Amino acid sequence: MNRIKLNMWKSTLFMHTNQLVSVLTRRLMCQ
Repeated sequence: MNRIKLNMWKSTLFMHTNQLVSVLTRRLMCQ
């Protein structure tokens, strides 16, 4: 497997997870 490709995939996944968490946190705090 291509290591660079894997790293890109991991960082993308991490970024999306962070975004999702921040959105959920904001929603919880707004309630």
